[in-house]
Amino acid sequence: MPAPLTVDPTTEIINRVTGFSAAVSGAVSGDGLKSLAQRNRKLYDEWKKKIRGTAPDFRPFLNQNQYSKPSWPDQEVATEPDVPVETFDLTKVREVIDK
Repeated sequence: MPAPLTVDPTTEIINRVTGFSAAVSGAVSGDGLKSLAQRNRKLYDEWKKKIRGTAPDFRPFLNQNQYSKPSWPDQEVATEPDVPVETFDLTKVREVIDK
């Protein structure tokens, strides 16, 4: 059995919740468990690549073969997007506008 409370129960609950909140905040920022922050950063990077991989493949030429897709400046885009991405050239954009 734990020792009996020496303070008001409300104060004890607030102190415990505050302590828990500080512990979780420290774990998220990597103060104590650096592996948690590193694992989350790695998952975030993978997620960001997948999101960027869904961006439309817009090629601002009449013939899409005249243009190659640029790479993102800070990271590679996932090679196989989960969602098929259609290639748009100026002809396709004009067709969409006409519809």
